Amino acid sequence: MEPQNIVILVTGSYDHTLKLWDPIRGNALDTIEFGEDQLVNRIEVSKDKQFIVGAFSSSIKIFDINKKTTKPVHFIYILLLY
Repeated sequence: MEPQNIVILVTGSYDHTLKLWDPIRGNALDTIEFGEDQLVNRIEVSKDKQFIVGAFSSSIKIFDINKKTTKPVHFIYILLLY
């Protein structure tokens, strides 16, 4: 199946996780967990369905969906000054 035809469902939550789901069967395929200070604020899947971008409390992380790791391939730390 071509990557463009694959259905990807990703959820992010205040329980400090991103989850990849099989929308046909309704079960979680993978879970990416973060520390307690990393609330998930927004997630996006790239058009080619290769990457997930997550915006967290103090960072932006990019994950490769095809790699069997929960470590991001790119990480941007956001320093907030008040």
